[in-house]
Amino acid sequence: NATGVSFDEKAASDTMEVAPTLSPTEFLQTLKALLQKQGGGASAERNLVKTLIDQMEGQIQAGVQQVGVDVIQGYLDRMSESEEAFVQNVDRQMPNLVAKLSNLANLSAPGNELIEASLQEVMQLRAEAQQVNAGMAMAFFGGLQSLLSVVAQHRICLAATRIEAIMARLGLIRGLIHQWVERGRAERTAIGQALPMN
Repeated sequence: NATGVSFDEKAASDTMEVAPTLSPTEFLQTLKALLQKQGGGASAERNLVKTLIDQMEGQIQAGVQQVGVDVIQGYLDRMSESEEAFVQNVDRQMPNLVAKLSNLANLSAPGNELIEASLQEVMQLRAEAQQVNAGMAMAFFGGLQSLLSVVAQHRICLAATRIEAIMARLGLIRGLIHQWVERGRAERTAIGQALPMN
């Protein structure tokens, strides 16, 4: 009693929940089995399982014995949030971008403001694609950014057929982004099911 510490406090701390952990070596085997299960269906465009395999191999080389399940789950959750935000933003911005590009086709001499506004929007979409590592979206928006930069700098008029082709490609890329996000959801679900239950 003189110390002010009771043994009951020790017992209470023993019953506190400890976050579950897993062995990087065991989890690596689970991930490799998942990768094999994906087989030929694994996309080169995205492979979260392969990314986690690389991370676990790094942990093993660093001598890490246990990894918190909550750390892995937190990583998956953050990835999910950023990808969902990206696809929502693409859905929100695409109609505006299509409208701006459509105006470029309808004007014989589009003003620099219109081209600059289109360019800014494309640059923003490319930066967001880069943040979530959406390779095909980065490549497309990067190419479109280069084209619009040349148009803005040299005040070139794009042929209406060229703009229509770009707008058609925008619709295609939007669909591919949705597929990319869907594959990410499926991979995260599979990885989540492979994690030990809390």
